[in-house]
Amino acid sequence: MERLAVDLGNSRIATGYFRDLELLEKWYHPLSSVDGAFQKIDDLQKQKQGSLEVIISSVVPSTTGRLLELLGRSKINHSLIRLDSQSIIGNTYPTMGTDRLANLVAAHKLHGEKNVALVVLDFGTATTLSAVGPDGVFLGGMITLGLKNTLTSVNSTLEQLPILDFDEEFDSATLSPLALTTDQAILNGTIIGHLGMVERWLHSCRQYLDLPIKTVATGGLARLIAKHIDKVSIIDEDLTLKGINLLGAPAGGQADRG
Repeated sequence: MERLAVDLGNSRIATGYFRDLELLEKWYHPLSSVDGAFQKIDDLQKQKQGSLEVIISSVVPSTTGRLLELLGRSKINHSLIRLDSQSIIGNTYPTMGTDRLANLVAAHKLHGEKNVALVVLDFGTATTLSAVGPDGVFLGGMITLGLKNTLTSVNSTLEQLPILDFDEEFDSATLSPLALTTDQAILNGTIIGHLGMVERWLHSCRQYLDLPIKTVATGGLARLIAKHIDKVSIIDEDLTLKGINLLGAPAGGQADRG
């Protein structure tokens, strides 16, 4: 079965083209370009003679409405993921983002082990930690501002400080806690602080959970950050798209079909 998994996130629209569980292609659009994302979907649907189903996860209601309108107008078969219409992950709460749900579904289905809890670290616009037990029960989690947005927030709060970004790669071991310039003090403090926070999260999880833990990292910054976090078992930048695809399968209990 071929599907398009669409993730309407806080900063971009990600789309993955799947054949069963295999991700064949993926592409991205800015969140402001809903029409552009739809046009790419429409073009591929026409190539496939309307055989694809579009499965959507969204945390941005305003953007969702526009995409659903375009899909409906073109009579493209589509589904919107809802927490209350799936049976893979238990103990969810009404305001949980469906992107976090998709991460848990993919981690549980693709990386789960008997008697092992899974912790998903998502490094995106926000940094989130979500835990799921070997039985598929959601165990809780935490959310905070993502690393790049933290740097932006520092600048917006303290306007005399420079706007900073970090290189695509960095060596956490060389980031001095005793920086000698304002730029480096902000950059080093933000990165070291973020890494330390995540390490503390994981340490707390190990104390609270009476199970061994496997850690899965995802999100746009996963490959940049996760390798500096102790005991990250798997880095899978496509985890969210894979979970959306799984939720679109008949066994996923998908509802709200358009």
